[in-house]
Formats: sequence, structure tokens, C-alpha cells
Amino acid sequence: MKFYLGIITLALGIGACQNSADKTTDESGITSTDTTSSSVASHDLDNGHYCFYRTEGTKKQDTTKVHLVIDKDAISGEMDWIPAEKDQRKGTLKGSINGEHISAVWTYMQEGMTDSLKVHFKLPPTGVLTQKPMKVNADTQREETDESADYTIKYSATDCK
Repeated sequence: MKFYLGIITLALGIGACQNSADKTTDESGITSTDTTSSSVASHDLDNGHYCFYRTEGTKKQDTTKVHLVIDKDAISGEMDWIPAEKDQRKGTLKGSINGEHISAVWTYMQEGMTDSLKVHFKLPPTGVLTQKPMKVNADTQREETDESADYTIKYSATDCK
């Protein structure tokens, strides 16, 4: 009896590990199985890690680092803004990629406080990362992405370490 119970358990375990395909039945009662992946990436970039940096200031003393991880249409990673003589912002990115356009929320720490900003990047297959600039909202006095601006902030690609 234990032998048969073991075989049944093994068969159920193997069955659970099989890929599940979408089955649909049309009006005539014919059932078809869809074996295509339902999560096709909406961009031309390979899944993986992409790293970029930007230096600015009169002596190129201010640095911004961006590490993007692409997994299908999802984006995650880190973004660190490290100015030479100001409070830095270090945090995480979470968002999505559609075509060349990346929309993400940057959640960061600055002066012991957690805050977040929506950020917009453009990453074409050529690998040149650009970002829409920030502006101060006159009503809230908070920094936000300038949605009407073009992607004018340019980053250089670097090896992910």
C-alpha cells in the first residue's frame, strides 16, 4: 500500500511541475491549447543588468549612478545621486519598460528621511540611457519629473560591478 501511495504522490508531483498551457473552447466545443508565452517583452533589450553613470558640476564632482535590471517588462534596480558637497540620495528603482521608455519610482533616503519620485528614462537598443529632467512644482514646492521636457540628461554606460 505504501508503495502505491508513493507512486501516486510522485506522479502528482511531476504533473504539478509541468508547464500549464491555456486551454480554450470555441463555440463548436473544440478545445485548443495555447503553448505560447503570455509575457512577451514589449522591448528589444535582453533581460539582465545595465549600469550607467553621469558626472556633472564645474569640476565633474557630482555623480549619479543607475543600475537597471530588466526582467521582461519589469524594471528594478538602484539609483544613487552623490553630489560632492550636498546630501546624497540613494535608493531603489521599481517600474516598467515599454519600447524604449522606462517609467519607474525612485524610492530613496536623504537626510534620514525616505521619499520617492517618479522618473522617466529612455533606453534604446543602442544602450544610451537618457532621462527627463526634474523641476520644482510651484504649488507643492516638491521636485518632480518635467513630463513636458525631452530626455536631455545623458548617462554613459559602464560595467556592472
